[in-house]
Amino acid sequence: MQKRWYTLVNAQTLADAQTFPFSLIGVGKIYSLRVHYENTNGSSSNTVANLHSMVSKLQVLDGSRPLFALSMAEAMALNAYRRRTLPAMDLNMDAAGVVKEDAYIDFWLDKDDDIHYLDTANYTSPALAFTHNFTISTSAGFATGKGTLTVEALLGDSGAPASAGFLLSKEKATFTAAASGDYPQLL
Repeated sequence: MQKRWYTLVNAQTLADAQTFPFSLIGVGKIYSLRVHYENTNGSSSNTVANLHSMVSKLQVLDGSRPLFALSMAEAMALNAYRRRTLPAMDLNMDAAGVVKEDAYIDFWLDKDDDIHYLDTANYTSPALAFTHNFTISTSAGFATGKGTLTVEALLGDSGAPASAGFLLSKEKATFTAAASGDYPQLL
């Protein structure tokens, strides 16, 4: 069995705030997705200098049912834990500098795993839905209309064994921290 990287979305220009949809119908057996965001700093600087804090949701859906749903920061934290390294990033605060950040959506257990993957043929309407809201400013954020998105899929070609399911990652609770105390969490 062979695996290959296939570009689903190639440097798609983004609005400053949007939910970017993309259909996964007919894509096939997906082991992993590489999500790559880029944006250009404002004309004098960027005090924020990151994209992951502005991507509030990376979702893989079947209709309205989430199969994967984390913020980009949560996905990067999961990547660091499972892959034992942070995904690639190029952060800078320079005027008109380009900030680049990756996150992976993994359905396999590790790079040697051939039996865990998301088979899009098993779903009625599989799709991606990525939500972001870029801070736009000449001195404290990004230039307007300069954001791009690239999504690559690691696909299993012919000869892939029968699927044993896939890793499901979803946030359990998202909250705004209160200054008055701890957030109660039911486990």
